[in-house]
Amino acid sequence: MVEDGHEVFLFGSNFNHATKSYSRKFKDNFLLEKINGVNFVWINNAPKYTSNGLKRLLGMFDYSIKAYLAAVKISKTNKKPDVIIGSVAHSFAVLSAWLFSLRKKIPLWIDISELWPEAYIEAGVLSKFHPLALVLSLLARFLYKKGEVVTVINPNTRDFITLKRGVNKEK
Repeated sequence: MVEDGHEVFLFGSNFNHATKSYSRKFKDNFLLEKINGVNFVWINNAPKYTSNGLKRLLGMFDYSIKAYLAAVKISKTNKKPDVIIGSVAHSFAVLSAWLFSLRKKIPLWIDISELWPEAYIEAGVLSKFHPLALVLSLLARFLYKKGEVVTVINPNTRDFITLKRGVNKEK
């Protein structure tokens, strides 16, 4: 996208889920860093967690709120984006992307790399009847319908979201 002349902003957490450590340390809510022409917006994500539990869930909320606020602040000094792409690292991140797209009246594209809460259910972390799983299912259904475009890599994911989540195949 950068090579095609687009200004790209990529939002991500400074907390690395795999290593359970912070990749960048800074005091503000976010850090803007340009790398190879891409504007990386590092979100100062807290709290630190070591397992799938309440702290991880709080971290998801923390990230989503701070990412939205960072997008609002950054948008005041940059031109209006053409599109917002919300990638499903978790559904709350896409929720903040949708809220920002509403605020700016910009199309939302959703990129699904992992199904929520199905990933947690399949891993045995949540029962499909757990209240969090039910909330995440409703949120996913809502967001997939709000996205103007929904991209998936796996054809099984496409079939799942069209058959079980009611997403139009044309998206």
